[in-house]
Amino acid sequence: MKMNLLPYRIRLTRIVLIPLIAGSLILETGCFKAEKKAAQDLVRTGSSTSDQLAKFYDTLVADSEATLNFVGFENVREGKDLSTDAKFKNAAAEFKTEREAVAARAQMARAMKGVYDSLGKLIDYDAAGDVTASVVNLKKEIENVSKKKLPKAAGVDPEAILKKATTILVTWIQLKQFHKNAPRAEEVLDGVMNLFVSEKSAYVNIIQDFNEHAYTNAKYFVDNDLALNSSVYAKSFEVFGLQYTQIPPGDTLTDPEKLKKHRADIKSFTSQWLVIKKNDLNDAATKAPDAVSSGLAELKKAHEDFNHGKYKKPEEGSD
Repeated sequence: MKMNLLPYRIRLTRIVLIPLIAGSLILETGCFKAEKKAAQDLVRTGSSTSDQLAKFYDTLVADSEATLNFVGFENVREGKDLSTDAKFKNAAAEFKTEREAVAARAQMARAMKGVYDSLGKLIDYDAAGDVTASVVNLKKEIENVSKKKLPKAAGVDPEAILKKATTILVTWIQLKQFHKNAPRAEEVLDGVMNLFVSEKSAYVNIIQDFNEHAYTNAKYFVDNDLALNSSVYAKSFEVFGLQYTQIPPGDTLTDPEKLKKHRADIKSFTSQWLVIKKNDLNDAATKAPDAVSSGLAELKKAHEDFNHGKYKKPEEGSD
């Protein structure tokens, strides 16, 4: 008698398929979790790096504004009328151009942060986010930066550097998948990074310009025993960590000659210390953009790792 094995085969097939399907679901769930964590890490890095970039530019804006005040005071000490002196008016116009250009870059960085924050909403696939508004805003800010060259960055054309980023933003429509948005964000990042690197020496120049003029004013106050209660003048002391006050005569300095020498010694030391401090600040200025550069490089790597699916690889040494 011939046995019909078909029911058993069907049963066996079902028994085999059930663990295979279960294993596939576990694998997909594991990949999803790894991908989700990698995406979350990417947007967090993008948001924090963009914020760091914006704050760096904000510092440059403040330095540029303070430097103009210092330059104005220097001109007044030379007997010039700031409202009519052509040289000062030209300098003031250049500082204004500088501040507006750097401020535009700060706004661009903040808009980039907005894009990363919006992309973060796409990570939860059950609630698709809308990145359109943030992308439109970033496009506007990048176009604004493209028109504003930095006076101290001779030969650097922001429009040419950001051209590809602008093109990407023009074609960047609302997408509901994080994977399709992330590469576009990386291409925009490339433009922002290239601009930062190209203008790096100009950023250092802005900081050192501030240091030099702060030093000139601080030294003037020390040399002339002056202390003026004004935030404009106080800033030149603050950068060097000074608080200028009159020296009260003590019991040991009742002799006018001794008091005079004591004041002269303090003045001489302070003047020399100012030079040392100024040089230290200028050295530090050359390294000031490095932290931002490192942050941008780390963000670039995070994008590359995500786009190439590095999160799918098991950790070395794992069982």
